Amino acid sequence: YGESQWSSLPGPDGVGVTFAFVGAPRDDGTRPMIQIVLVDLPTLLNEEASTIPLEEFGGHMIGGIQRHQENWTVQITDDQLGQLRVKRYAWAGTSSTYPDVGLFENVHMRGIMYVGIDGDIGFSLRTQDFEQYAEVALPIGEYSIETFRLGITESK
Repeated sequence: YGESQWSSLPGPDGVGVTFAFVGAPRDDGTRPMIQIVLVDLPTLLNEEASTIPLEEFGGHMIGGIQRHQENWTVQITDDQLGQLRVKRYAWAGTSSTYPDVGLFENVHMRGIMYVGIDGDIGFSLRTQDFEQYAEVALPIGEYSIETFRLGITESK
């Protein structure tokens, strides 16, 4: 993607962390993106251990994108990343509510999101881009996502 930047933000409901990686700006100001979200499920659920089904957690994560889109379509399939069972969401929509944070309005976007659970950690890995760049950018982003592995080391 050329010159890239990254940032981190609190995760959904303040119980994790979000990392966003973007490529160099294009002539029109847009950038390709890959985002990683890690969620501490026991904190999210206020429980000792994660008991949320993958389908429910995946619905929560893809819902965060859907609520900012109109003309929404999504295709959900079962997949694997490494040894982990994941849900793969291929989605498309027209952005509807991002202008309030200074982003583009009424532009068609597409994306791919993988959602999984590993022990007490829920995660999503996604790439998205504007329609005019999606055919080239999404396969590159998805290939990158498919190389990710969740590695957690517990101290004893």
